[in-house]
Amino acid sequence: ANTFLVLANMRSLDLSYNLLNKLERSAFDGPAQWTLANLHLQNNGLKWQTLIDLMSKLYSLQELNLDFNKLARPKRTVQYYLENAATLNASVIKLNLKSLSLQGNSLKSQDLQMLAEPFKNQDYANFQMRLKYSYRMMDYGDARTEELGKYQRFSYPKLRRLNLARNKITKLPRNFFTTANMSKLEWLTMDRNPLESNRISGDYFSGIENSLTTLSMNNVGFNVW
Repeated sequence: ANTFLVLANMRSLDLSYNLLNKLERSAFDGPAQWTLANLHLQNNGLKWQTLIDLMSKLYSLQELNLDFNKLARPKRTVQYYLENAATLNASVIKLNLKSLSLQGNSLKSQDLQMLAEPFKNQDYANFQMRLKYSYRMMDYGDARTEELGKYQRFSYPKLRRLNLARNKITKLPRNFFTTANMSKLEWLTMDRNPLESNRISGDYFSGIENSLTTLSMNNVGFNVW
């Protein structure tokens, strides 16, 4: 906590190839929230909540590399929602990211939608139902359910480069690029994903038709006829 509080002008930080499996939410409190532009965290053991926290708190972040971590979305439980309500209570956050790399994290198709909508209305409805019938959690109850009713959406209006290589993506969620507001995306790599050929249609890249200049699909799983 408060690790970088005294660094008034830090713009780049590289913590790659360490044994990090968690970052405290307050690690970047202070000037770093407004100055840090480039953050490299590849080859650690960081999980999904770290990604959400970083994008929510680092307002000047332009480049984020989380390659080869453990971002695969965890199973959502009642306890998870209670513990993470504070970071999942905003409406729309317009990110300054220009480059996002999530290579090698075992992400699946449904996880991609979470990049745009980390906390969806349906998630909240399911949470309320489970809370209602969870004896252990009844005492926590109503004090936080109203706060949890709000949900967070991320918007990527400045994103130019997106690396999703070496995951477990079989398809892109419908209108993914439009929902995430990635209309400026120029470079996309989907290498080594088990893409399903019958899922690739005319609207597969809807939302980035006029911006994309480089597309890499090296060694993906679909058949080319």
